Amino acid sequence: MDPSRKRLPAAIFLLLLLVVATATCKHQDSAETGAPVQAGDCLVFNEKWCGPCLKWRECADACLRRNEGFTGGRCRGFLPPYCFCVKPC
Repeated sequence: MDPSRKRLPAAIFLLLLLVVATATCKHQDSAETGAPVQAGDCLVFNEKWCGPCLKWRECADACLRRNEGFTGGRCRGFLPPYCFCVKPC
């Protein structure tokens, strides 16, 4: 086997690790802030969420615990997804 092919999995792993490490606990200025989800609902970036949003139920629970009128939460975005809270517009 070619030596460069043996290094490919390690290089991919390091690249993914770098993406996750740089995205952790970073606030984002999102175009989706306040964006309508469905009739009567809007998304608001959850600034208190730390790290990538991997489980939508945990995101929804975090939004509901904030007691700011949110009705739930959703993971949105790609590499990494962020937690957005849902509230009436």
